[in-house]
Amino acid sequence: MADLMTATWDFAKLQSQYKNFRVPAVSFTVGGTDLAKQKFALTGVEAVLTMDGASSVRASFADCYDAKNGSFDSRLKGAAALGKTVELSLGYQSSLQKVFKGYLSNVRTFASAEDGYG
Repeated sequence: MADLMTATWDFAKLQSQYKNFRVPAVSFTVGGTDLAKQKFALTGVEAVLTMDGASSVRASFADCYDAKNGSFDSRLKGAAALGKTVELSLGYQSSLQKVFKGYLSNVRTFASAEDGYG
């Protein structure tokens, strides 16, 4: 990764590399499994990158609770073990750049009546 304080980029080259910035893409990998490519939907991702403290990433998923069986998707439960490696890559189409690598330190789950689970 280039030094963000001194590096320069050519916009035309970036535009070509990222196909005119038309199709945003994300890879959210936990323990080697890209959760953005599973049947449940990655509905949001927020990365906080800082030089004066710990950086973090927060991801939200939908369609991962099976109301009939009363359980979250086993692939998501298996990936959500604390301490697993988390990697976030962002970009456009198939050209992604890793922006975060760390460890899973917090998992929160919820199912609401608005989503039809209550």
